[in-house]
Amino acid sequence: MASESCNLSLGTDVVGLTCIYSLSFSLGLPANLLSLWGLYQLGLSGGGVQMVCLVNLLLSDLLQLLTLPLWIIYLRGAHRWPYGRGSCEFVGYVFYVNLYASVAFLCFIALDRYLAIVHPLASRGVRTTRAAVLSGAVIWTLTFLFCLSGLYPSVFDPESQHCLERYPVSTRYAGFKIGTIILGFLLPCGVLG
Repeated sequence: MASESCNLSLGTDVVGLTCIYSLSFSLGLPANLLSLWGLYQLGLSGGGVQMVCLVNLLLSDLLQLLTLPLWIIYLRGAHRWPYGRGSCEFVGYVFYVNLYASVAFLCFIALDRYLAIVHPLASRGVRTTRAAVLSGAVIWTLTFLFCLSGLYPSVFDPESQHCLERYPVSTRYAGFKIGTIILGFLLPCGVLG
């Protein structure tokens, strides 16, 4: 299909996404900060595997929430990114990293709960704070590398100033999006199922 035949209107999602992003930011930021403070207070009396998992999950959610005001400005500005290529690539990268890190940490928490409930004695040696910290570092590293492989350099269109909405997409970005469906949806569904 020729790129001229694709008449995709980006303006149809402005009101809905602005409302969703605004609500998510205004409720999510204080709730996540309060949860982080509560975990900090709980951690003063002793940590554990769940503490490490939840702190990582909260941090990934907080980082993603912090990108939402920029996306609201982008939507309200008729899908024109006013800050240039570098900031588009960075904010898009942070947005995707934290999206997939959240999914990975939810799966990690589910696996930890499975081991704790179904195999409590056999998993005692595996379910340590050190193993949880190491697993968290591995999850962050793999997520950073995975998102880096697909987002650069194809997320900003200098002519239209679209950020993460460049059409037609490159083959590399299309492969990345297919990978996100597998690693960000199908694999976690299998783990959680």
